[in-house]
Amino acid sequence: MSSTRRQPRSLQGQWVVAETRAVKADAEPGSPVRQRELGGVLTVGPATYHGVSVKTAFHQNRSAYNLLVGRMKRAAQEGVLVDDDGLPDSASGTVWKVRVLPVRSPITQVVVAVMGAFIRSGSDWADYPPPAAGSWEWLITEGGTDHHNVMGWSDALFELYGLVPPTDQHTDRAVGQDLRPRYPHGRWFDAHSFVTSRVLEPWRPAIRSLRDQMLTQPDQLHLCSFKTFHNKTGAPLALRIAARGDAEQPGWFRGVTMPDPDSASGLTPARDRPPGARAALTLSPQPLVVVDCLLEEIDLTNEAFDRLDLAVGADGHIRRCVDFRSQAPLIDLLHRAAAEPDRPVGPERIRWATLGPGMWQDYDVVAAGEPTPDGSGAEVRYVVCRLDEPTNG
Repeated sequence: MSSTRRQPRSLQGQWVVAETRAVKADAEPGSPVRQRELGGVLTVGPATYHGVSVKTAFHQNRSAYNLLVGRMKRAAQEGVLVDDDGLPDSASGTVWKVRVLPVRSPITQVVVAVMGAFIRSGSDWADYPPPAAGSWEWLITEGGTDHHNVMGWSDALFELYGLVPPTDQHTDRAVGQDLRPRYPHGRWFDAHSFVTSRVLEPWRPAIRSLRDQMLTQPDQLHLCSFKTFHNKTGAPLALRIAARGDAEQPGWFRGVTMPDPDSASGLTPARDRPPGARAALTLSPQPLVVVDCLLEEIDLTNEAFDRLDLAVGADGHIRRCVDFRSQAPLIDLLHRAAAEPDRPVGPERIRWATLGPGMWQDYDVVAAGEPTPDGSGAEVRYVVCRLDEPTNG
């Protein structure tokens, strides 16, 4: 696929960024760093690529290919910084130096991307800084009592968002049985909170779509552009994600995030629901909440629901919003509504956790599956729930 922007004629001083992927065959046992190989090219200077091969990206610049590709492959496989000087070019008589930097994931230290550039031997690297890039890891499991939807960020990614990387190493058992630092006191934090608080609302469907694609096609390269805001300046910030799943750890994804070079041309927000559905939710005087049945997370709420002052955690996990005796009836209600989207299901008496002095409040919940936007009849994933004051009996 061709680049969005034209590649510079001379690649001197132009940083090339490529993602990495797991070695498909003859993987050497041991450290996961040694099980990576060079993947698709993401950027060449200001030119954006969509995971094309290095041969395609460098098809008009053989000298750049010879200088960079072998060294980038080494950085991907071994996770080492490459800094070579005194490299002669017999065709032009120029002497070059090359620098290649591995980008490691913050938790498992897997090389998720490499970036490389070459300049004249007498030039100073301080005049050619590498592009801003931050890495992350995302653990997603389907809904259940052991559900996880958490992310870990590198220092560089915190800085890209204008946030201060956490230093306090307070830990908890949020992920499996291992002690993991947890944001804002460490590396891990709720991915649901990332979507709802860090991604600008028109682009949240794009991130949710990325999440769903990763879950269904973990072995593929997934790309996503979206807009957020810089925490210090408040200015809109266009970013681009490249991600892959871990074949040996289902639900574990790693990737790299960079500023989107094409932000000047504007990004088109994705849309995951017809505009009428969102309007109906907003205008309804009754408390409504949309639940993602696959992840068992709250997807949307209206103002009437928010006024109930319920204890909804940052992770949005629906099971944690209700009394443990109400968890099974609520999940059963959601799945019955998803199975029969043509009619409402319920009511079901559910005890919800509140922020008020009473701590618990009963509501009669009626649920209805939300048809897919294209009317294709595909499996319903989102269920709209209405909360009514309980009737006598």
